[in-house]
Amino acid sequence: MRRQQNLFEIQVYQRDHWVIEGQETDEATAVAFAKSQVSQGKVEGMRVLRQWTRADGAVVETEIFCQFRPKNDRITIQTVDSAQRCEEVDDYYATESRFTIGRVLRQYLEQVVVTPTEIMHNFAELKRLRDKDTLVPSAIGHVAQVQAGGSGDGRARRDEMFNVLEKMTVRARNASRRELPNIKTIGFSRLFDELTTNASDERPDFLSLVALSRELVNMRNFALKVQFLVGLLTKEEGMSPESTAIIDGVIADVLGSASVVQELLGPQPNLMAAIINLCDLAEGKLDTSKRHAEDFAIPMNQLFADGRLPASRMVLLDWVRRQLKGTQPLNRHEPAKERETFTRLLQRMVGPGGVIGGGPVAEGLTLRRVQYQDEGGIPGRQRAIQSICDDMPDPSNRLRFLLTALDSGLVLQVGDYIRSRIDATLSGFSGFVNPQRPVKDNLATLTTLWREVRDCSAPEADRRRVMQRIDDLLVGYIEVSKIIERLDDPTAILRYRAIRLIQLCASGALESPRALDVARRRVIEHLRQPRFEEEFVSDIEDPESRAKALKDFFDLLMRAGFR
Repeated sequence: MRRQQNLFEIQVYQRDHWVIEGQETDEATAVAFAKSQVSQGKVEGMRVLRQWTRADGAVVETEIFCQFRPKNDRITIQTVDSAQRCEEVDDYYATESRFTIGRVLRQYLEQVVVTPTEIMHNFAELKRLRDKDTLVPSAIGHVAQVQAGGSGDGRARRDEMFNVLEKMTVRARNASRRELPNIKTIGFSRLFDELTTNASDERPDFLSLVALSRELVNMRNFALKVQFLVGLLTKEEGMSPESTAIIDGVIADVLGSASVVQELLGPQPNLMAAIINLCDLAEGKLDTSKRHAEDFAIPMNQLFADGRLPASRMVLLDWVRRQLKGTQPLNRHEPAKERETFTRLLQRMVGPGGVIGGGPVAEGLTLRRVQYQDEGGIPGRQRAIQSICDDMPDPSNRLRFLLTALDSGLVLQVGDYIRSRIDATLSGFSGFVNPQRPVKDNLATLTTLWREVRDCSAPEADRRRVMQRIDDLLVGYIEVSKIIERLDDPTAILRYRAIRLIQLCASGALESPRALDVARRRVIEHLRQPRFEEEFVSDIEDPESRAKALKDFFDLLMRAGFR
């Protein structure tokens, strides 16, 4: 009988339960990893279970290692490197502000199992936070200093934020005295509609979040909170965009918890797999075929696919950014393949539309690549960008990455270098076209890239410069391929020649100004010929057919933009 192989399951302790971190086939490797996580202070506790299957098929588990971090009741703030500045009181309630609050107060929020939404809209929770030692002054002082940057000590900004906090406290206290409908009884949509219809001295979105927070504070488990919120979106039909956006913002708050994200993803073999699955979920492409029917990742995946959770998507992609900038290996089981693993990840992260997660993720990819080098600083970043370009043989993806990088902090350090790599990428059209494909398809490929650049988030001056360069490539390819001459074959009937040219103009294969003008000029040359209409139908004898051919032609002209 073949001997059963032992598996060693690694679990991490999160507040009140164990969550699977991964599996190993070697006991020493599993225990060493668990010990390192505890000793580095990354987790509260770790354990390793030996699993083996008996002859009757039952799985037996034995705990072979368990260790907790020494207890420390002192709660501190988490530092951030940026924080969006709020000018009006309402700005502090916005998703971006709550996102910052969630980052700075993460340790406290995890301990009491509440979200920034609950703290800001439930007076009891806000009071409890303010009574917690020096936590609030420390948090405000830190954010004020980050926002002040190198321009000052942040004291004026700190005073502004304390004044806003007093107003928020009064607002929450007043809201706590209001009688509001019960969401579980009438549903969130109806609640929001009633608050919108009824005259009040308070905003309906604020009061709806007060009512929602009254439900959430009684759920001392983040997974329960997100399941409840997802249920509101999936079970209530006809929910307005305004109501959906409010709930999306609260889901985004909950996704700030690492335990929820890990539960959404399930066990992952390595960090690369976790990052890819986070991206898949954010795009609504997560493979849920092997998940049980009650898994809340399934309805969430559909909500992301439907585009109903933009704020939550932002939070997931920020998780991606932070993991990329961190030091945890992408492939801890095979350190020798770390570089290869990064290249595979890069292929998933860059495609039509740019880099998933935009500029911050492009910067994260660059800083991750710096870790594989012996050079840091500006030269290290330049070398990393060159290496990333080398890893992407498709010049379209190379251009997408570089343009996205210009919409990040990298532009202040290596912006000119990025632009030089863009120029090198656009040095000719040969890499963008496939000689085996029809000319029209190659034109469409370049034109699609031109549109992507037009709609991307890179600085306007860079977008315009790159669009002009792609336009030049299109003109060059039109000339080399001689597509205009082939469509306008002088041996063919004029009608066929003119229609083919106009169809090219109307097909969408050409849109950039100079390239489109090349084809349009040839059409106009024909239209200005003496007796054009007579020549156009010279081979048609039937008067009605001649009239219809002319009418169809001028209709096509109108659709192609000729006036």
